[in-house]
Amino acid sequence: MAGQSRYETQEPRFTEEEAANYKRPSPHVLIVGAGLGGLYLAILLEQANISYQVFERATKIKHLGAVLSLNCNILPSFEQLNLYEDLLKISLPVTSTILYKESLKKIADMTFAESLKKILGYDFLVFPRPELYDLLLSRVPKEKILLGKKVMSILQNKEGAMIRCSDNSSYHGDIIVGADGAYSGVRQSLYKQLSEEKMLPACDAEQMAVNFSTMVGTTDSLDPEKYPLNAETDCTYSFMVGDKGNPYTLLPSAGQGAVTAMQDAVVLANCIYEMASASIENVEAALSEFRQQRYDNVKIQYESSKTKAKITYGQAWHERLMRHVVFSYMPKSMMEKTLAKDGEYRPQVSFLPLAPPRGKGPFFQQKPSAKYLKLEAEKAEKAKAERVASEESAASETAK
Repeated sequence: MAGQSRYETQEPRFTEEEAANYKRPSPHVLIVGAGLGGLYLAILLEQANISYQVFERATKIKHLGAVLSLNCNILPSFEQLNLYEDLLKISLPVTSTILYKESLKKIADMTFAESLKKILGYDFLVFPRPELYDLLLSRVPKEKILLGKKVMSILQNKEGAMIRCSDNSSYHGDIIVGADGAYSGVRQSLYKQLSEEKMLPACDAEQMAVNFSTMVGTTDSLDPEKYPLNAETDCTYSFMVGDKGNPYTLLPSAGQGAVTAMQDAVVLANCIYEMASASIENVEAALSEFRQQRYDNVKIQYESSKTKAKITYGQAWHERLMRHVVFSYMPKSMMEKTLAKDGEYRPQVSFLPLAPPRGKGPFFQQKPSAKYLKLEAEKAEKAKAERVASEESAASETAK
């Protein structure tokens, strides 16, 4: 996949005066990182016929990760991109979630998959992360991904945006998307610039506190005769929650990282699609619209995830009490309503036919792009005119 981009350059393409007066017809997007979020954005831009390039720091594609889960918050866009049926082929539905203490005493057993699918319209799907990665990778043209491109710094001026890589190459575009993970070179460069300009918020300058360790284990294929669970057509999530003071504690995850990254990709692609040109004013307007659409929803997701984490594996006395009350006394109907509330926000691709409504709702109503509807109407009108002309020609030949 390594190759040379036609956008690679060592020098600015325009003088500042030329750049100020030049309006590119559409933007060129530099996607830094070929993870799930970066690939999903690439697929969306490919569908929208928007120019892009993906830069991945690894020198070869690595199949990393274990189990992953996706839900109704992102699956409608999978339907739009014709990925949903392929995803089902590698997935199992989660029918129950069980929590255990370290003694293997059961804390909670939540089984309500059937009722949830009726409410939400989709199963909670689990699958091997490498298989989802291969599925997304297969939809991105190989020449659009450049390997061995570790981004060291970013630059923005009136001409556009630029990235510099560790191999001394540089690439110009109009929008840089940082999708390069926890150790993001894009984020580090941006924070450095903001810090120098005294614009970095104090909370972003703080070191992230890490008070847990995560262990991920995988196995080779297991014989279903020896391990009967492997022959089942559904899946059970099982979590072990440690006691306070124990030297080891396994922490279940809220599992919203991939979903959030893909939602970002959908909304950002929608905003870029609406740009009339790649002028700096239009870029700023698109990114401002993206923030407006995403910030409140991401904040809600963050707070919800934090609350669930405290309930599920918090070790303070009030958190353990809350866990006991929730899992022992909260009515199943209330749990279902809470999960249904979490499933309301499900953005779709505005420039593709919308996925049919699933579930009982109410759900987020995606508005189709006015630009897309206009283009589709023009296509339909042109097709109609061609059909009428063809019929008239056929009638004329018959008359002869």
